[in-house]
Amino acid sequence: MSKRLIVNADDYGHTHGVSQGIRLAHLRGIVTSTTAMMNYRGAEDDLRKATHECPRLGLGLHLVLTSGNPVLPVEKVPDLVDG
Repeated sequence: MSKRLIVNADDYGHTHGVSQGIRLAHLRGIVTSTTAMMNYRGAEDDLRKATHECPRLGLGLHLVLTSGNPVLPVEKVPDLVDG
């Protein structure tokens, strides 16, 4: 039985610098997957870079409840947000 180490880098999309660091760590061989915070400005652009530069990087979704901005308009999720 072979063993495999999964190294997940959290918070992809939080800032361009964080995303760039995760891509670099993947290309250098340590990070195998990441989870994206889609409610931050620039996350979509960073994901396009990841799929282009790092096609073998596993991509998942980081559920963000207490940080950043809602992805939907506040009127669509009034029970999830406050002032």
